[in-house]
Amino acid sequence: MSSQKQPLTLCRKSIKELLEENDDALPNQPLKPKNCSPEHEFELNRGLAVDTLLSDYPYLLERAPDFSIFRKDIILTDAQGFSISGLQAYQLFFGILRRLAFVLHSQAVVYVMLMDKYATDKSKIRLRWKIELNGRSHATTSRDREAMLRNLGFEQELGCRFASSEDSAFVLEGISVYKLDTKGMINSHTIEITEPTVMAPLAALQRLIPSSLPASFVPDIIPS
Repeated sequence: MSSQKQPLTLCRKSIKELLEENDDALPNQPLKPKNCSPEHEFELNRGLAVDTLLSDYPYLLERAPDFSIFRKDIILTDAQGFSISGLQAYQLFFGILRRLAFVLHSQAVVYVMLMDKYATDKSKIRLRWKIELNGRSHATTSRDREAMLRNLGFEQELGCRFASSEDSAFVLEGISVYKLDTKGMINSHTIEITEPTVMAPLAALQRLIPSSLPASFVPDIIPS
């Protein structure tokens, strides 16, 4: 019995613990070599941001990405009204995603492609991504998975698609647009879900991210 509950305990990490996973990335400072012009500084940081994003995306649901390319006042939005601000909330958002993937599915595969490789608009970085969630996780029972999805606000039909049979995969596709400041640091991340079109997953997750982040807060996403 204790072995079955251990994964659930892992998913009950506090915000403080989630943020400590990325503690090295918190004092994010843009690159600025000596005698560097503003234009050169922007190009260096933009190139670093592109390389970092393309490197991190395939492992986005397995480990914490490098947050040093983001400003501390980063804003995450989508077209359906979801919005969070601040680097800590942004880190927490991805921590919650990793734990959802762990609890719901046994394997998560993430594909990513740079959409504008010639950088016609250098103030933005556009990525197209695809997430495949395969097989049911053995970390929770079907009842626990369904309860967690209800707590998140997902509809029953969508919950069935999330907690699909072992031989099927849940696929989520979208586009991420990152906007850069004058130094080449990312200050805005906008997500557009392109498939499935009836889904609003970010809005369901928003209630898990408080406006203030006390160290003792534990996201109520795993049923007791």
